[in-house]
Amino acid sequence: MALTITGIILLLLSLYGFFFNYKFLYNITIFFIPFSATAIFNIGSGDNGSAVTPFMVLGGVWLFSNLSRNKNIFNIKIDKYLFYSLTSLLLFILIAFISLLMPAIINGSEKGNITGELNSTGLISFSIRNITQFVYLFFGFLMAVAICFHNRDLQNYKHTIRVYCYSIIFVVLWGYLELFCFYKNIPYPSSIFNNSISKSAGGFQGILDSEDGIKRISSVAVEPSILVQSIEILLPFLLFGIIEKKYIFSKYFDIIFTINLYFFIFRTTSSVGIVCLILISILVLLLFLRKLSFRALVKSLTILAFIIPISLIFIYFEFPQIVESTLFNKTESYSALERSGAIIEAWGTFLRHPILGAGWGSVTSYDLFIKILSNLGIIGFLSLVIFLYLVLKNQIKTQDAIYKSSKYRYSIIVSFIVLIFSNTISGFSFVFGFFWLATGLMLVYSFHSIDKV
Repeated sequence: MALTITGIILLLLSLYGFFFNYKFLYNITIFFIPFSATAIFNIGSGDNGSAVTPFMVLGGVWLFSNLSRNKNIFNIKIDKYLFYSLTSLLLFILIAFISLLMPAIINGSEKGNITGELNSTGLISFSIRNITQFVYLFFGFLMAVAICFHNRDLQNYKHTIRVYCYSIIFVVLWGYLELFCFYKNIPYPSSIFNNSISKSAGGFQGILDSEDGIKRISSVAVEPSILVQSIEILLPFLLFGIIEKKYIFSKYFDIIFTINLYFFIFRTTSSVGIVCLILISILVLLLFLRKLSFRALVKSLTILAFIIPISLIFIYFEFPQIVESTLFNKTESYSALERSGAIIEAWGTFLRHPILGAGWGSVTSYDLFIKILSNLGIIGFLSLVIFLYLVLKNQIKTQDAIYKSSKYRYSIIVSFIVLIFSNTISGFSFVFGFFWLATGLMLVYSFHSIDKV
């Protein structure tokens, strides 16, 4: 186990926050959520190497700080609607824990696609991978619950969004530095925030599959598709803030930053990111149009009828290689074959073990629902669907006047829906902090509701 220089600095900062400044500890925990390519510790080497990220370490210190500061934390009263949501999520975690019996029962008697690589199968048996994958899941659950409790207050919620916005500002600037270093042939300082030895964390070296060799952007994330997910959960908060004139910073800064995020996400060359960017735009637009009067609706649609085609034409002719490689030629790539092959093999695993799957962490599938079915079976799949239904229902039917009138309700609904959609087509991102941040905020559907009997 090797402690990185960045890790030393963050550990010292976390200790300072733990002993002297709880708010600072929370701030750095939220700020470093997107830094999935950054290692506090590196464990192992080569293809078996892995990293302990800032989300795990800072989040762990923050959780422990909550336990030490709040002596009555287990006596908190919650209303029945939040209770049902938390219970359904806990049920999903418990099913994942029970499913760990399955790889021990199978014990090498059959094969499955464990790594997710093309035409690569291995014997399914209980291993350290099953344990670490469950630890990621359980830790994320704890973080989501803690984030929910912390952000039941309107001021805390506002503060969380602002801190995360600061983080994304830095992430974007670091991504532009990555591009600058590449095209100016300057050594990129990967040892600072891209120091994870995990084989999945080399996204900062990625080049788009095209004749021009366009540089992809990963910034502080393991790869572009993970980078854009961490950014896109913030985008609806900016968009609805601009629409409702409830800005995170200021009118002009929010507008300029939002436009920049659109360009940045497109420039990452992530197919998932571009598709989800379109989906966010459509959902926000629909929610915006439904509030307009008939005259304002006609005016808005007329303007959009001119703006949208012109924007699409400009993008295509200005960046033809990116458009063709990320959207039109993606199905012909090796990664597409690898992903589809893993999903097909995972489906076969589910058919052999339909009730409880092959056990959490046993096989890989680059989607959300087939991954759940193959690893947790129908039982795990239903528990997840119930959770998704309950949190969405709570958001739609909330009766809290303050929360209902805020920009946060529609923002988190769009963020969470798009996040689940991106997970459906690109893989379950439960190992990354942004998934649990969005989940924790999605659990909040009224301010101070946690204190009600």
